[in-house]
Amino acid sequence: MSLWQLNLFMVALSASAMTGSCDSVFTLVQNRRPACVIAVPSESNEVAMVAARDLQEHLRLISMADVPIKGEESLDALDRAGLVVVVGEGDLARTCGVRVDGLPPEGFVIRSAATNRLVLAGRDDRLGPGEYQRGTSFAVREFLESQ
Repeated sequence: MSLWQLNLFMVALSASAMTGSCDSVFTLVQNRRPACVIAVPSESNEVAMVAARDLQEHLRLISMADVPIKGEESLDALDRAGLVVVVGEGDLARTCGVRVDGLPPEGFVIRSAATNRLVLAGRDDRLGPGEYQRGTSFAVREFLESQ
């Protein structure tokens, strides 16, 4: 099947992360239309934003759909009722039971919560001016590579 014939893109998440595992199936894009929204924490640093844009771009290349990226605070009721891919640790990730402060440097978590949350988060601690750990970026890359 070529990319041009792709009508349904399903992501079967069966990934083990450093803090546990999850076995869920999420439809991120269907019929070249987004079936989810990517959410980044309001207090996110550039690592989470770059990771969210990487995920968005890879989904676009695979499915030709433009999955929106929104700040957690910008999610409306319709967004929250649907599938939300949370990129980075923020209020939504913590509500799903994800905390990254106990992870090793640049560690990450890939976890599903309920039936409509997928969390990709990691240690993004500041190392110096303009330098950060890249745990969230590693979470996104592991997620994409495991599919």
